Amino acid sequence: MEDRRRRIEPTWDEVIDFCNPTRAFYAPKDKGRTIKPKTPYNSRGVRSLNIASAGFQAYTANRQGVWCRLKMTDDRLNEEDGVADFLEVADKALYAEFARNCFYDAIAEICTDQHGTGTGYGLIEEDQTDPSRPRVLFQGRHFKGLWIEENQFGEVDTVLEEPYLPLRDLMARFGEDQFPPALVDRARKRPYDQYLVKHLTKPIDKRFSRFALKPFDERMRYSSIWYDEKNKQILDAGGYWELPWLVSRYQKNSGYPYGISPGICALGDMMGANQMTKSRLRLGQVISDPTLVADEHLEGRDDVLPGGRIYVSRKDMRIEPLQIGANYPIALDNEERQDRIIEEHFNVQIYMMLQQSDGTMTAREIIERMGEKAAILGHTTGRFLNEVLQPAIRRTFNLLLRSGRLPPVPQALIEAQGEAGLDVEFLGFFTQV
Repeated sequence: MEDRRRRIEPTWDEVIDFCNPTRAFYAPKDKGRTIKPKTPYNSRGVRSLNIASAGFQAYTANRQGVWCRLKMTDDRLNEEDGVADFLEVADKALYAEFARNCFYDAIAEICTDQHGTGTGYGLIEEDQTDPSRPRVLFQGRHFKGLWIEENQFGEVDTVLEEPYLPLRDLMARFGEDQFPPALVDRARKRPYDQYLVKHLTKPIDKRFSRFALKPFDERMRYSSIWYDEKNKQILDAGGYWELPWLVSRYQKNSGYPYGISPGICALGDMMGANQMTKSRLRLGQVISDPTLVADEHLEGRDDVLPGGRIYVSRKDMRIEPLQIGANYPIALDNEERQDRIIEEHFNVQIYMMLQQSDGTMTAREIIERMGEKAAILGHTTGRFLNEVLQPAIRRTFNLLLRSGRLPPVPQALIEAQGEAGLDVEFLGFFTQV
């Protein structure tokens, strides 16, 4: 898994430099050294990424609106007694859980990464620290700390993570008897020191059941395996009923699990724009503070200061700027053209439709134009629904149901058994196109 990801890592680093510098720092790999992202001369890539990721989230899962609704796959069940009321309560419980437990923050992180490097990650876990008040936790994850693999259907079913845990949390989670005495002593003296472990989630593998610190239902679909690579031992094993990971790929090639993004596609244009801006800045400096050509008899008397005077006795003695034949407006026009190309890679025109309108379009015309342009993102939106929003809704619903935070399931759904499939209707703008 690590070898396969290594092929795309150099591209990720370049994308970070030109459009996502906030992702330059990754704690496990950069421990003990100061990370200063490269400062590009042109920030169009950064601005386009921010607009595109924020706009994409707003048009699919807007925290201020109603963007999804639960229903049963079989429409006849929706008419059964108590089913509509049950689903309405479940809808409210989902929105409440999303609002108070950082769901939208995690989705924002996923959207930024999928537009930048092509693959965004989120994790959905249940916090049972206080058994009387369990809650669902939504977290974004740094793409540099995760490795993935797909099954035969192109679905991600294996995720390897490198969690960087404080020693106090490590001891509380796995027990002090799992670690060497020296590490236990260090945890007591310096509890906030970080320690790197590995967490593998994969389709159920019963061979690891014997490593479980607590019993778990072996009917679960996924195995959870914690491994201490430094000490070469398995720390714990468990299971998940659903894959807890959200893995979003903007686009992808068959046979390779990692995504392709606007940031990757625009990389050459961002590099070109960066060089153009650098050249324009240098040209501006040359024009505003030019090299001077002076008569050799003026050597030592050629300080050019505001309001200064140089007196000569010969009429042909002069000081004049060096003519280099540069044209500042042309350089600026080329740079603006390159910026527009970068914006087109990120489809910024879709998200800025109202701002870019000339004021003569009616609301109907704007909606129709946005619909026309949003159709371009249909394949990306569909993948986002299948890989992020649907799994997030289903796992959250199941966690709430298993923990008793939803009303009893209606009798009609119990009797329907396998035919009572849960469906999600999406109401966001992009999902309606």
